[in-house]
Amino acid sequence: MKRLFLFSTLAASLVPALVHAQGEGTSLERLYTVEGVVSRVESNEIEISTDEGDLDFVLDDSVRIFRDGKRVQRSAIQSGDRARASYQESQDGALDDEVLVRLDLKSSPTESPPSEPPPSESP
Repeated sequence: MKRLFLFSTLAASLVPALVHAQGEGTSLERLYTVEGVVSRVESNEIEISTDEGDLDFVLDDSVRIFRDGKRVQRSAIQSGDRARASYQESQDGALDDEVLVRLDLKSSPTESPPSEPPPSESP
């Protein structure tokens, strides 16, 4: 009986919070994630190339952008960066209208400097 009371009390306390969150425009939609490489960057748009194809996202001020775990500005995004994009479908569910929520970048691997030839032995 105590479990039922505790469960019903907990459920009743969560309902107003969920309704309140939806009323403020916070979406409770499913979050999707895709990984790929940044293939194009413009002032307010980014394209990520994946194994399944290219995805375009709008870069607005609400997108949280991180590089190697640290928060960065839009200007830090570069073509060739490895990227993981977390996004939601638009409220109306229109195709090709995903809303970018978070972008995690990893610096593209740099080429290692050429190794020096071993020193030649003198006879």
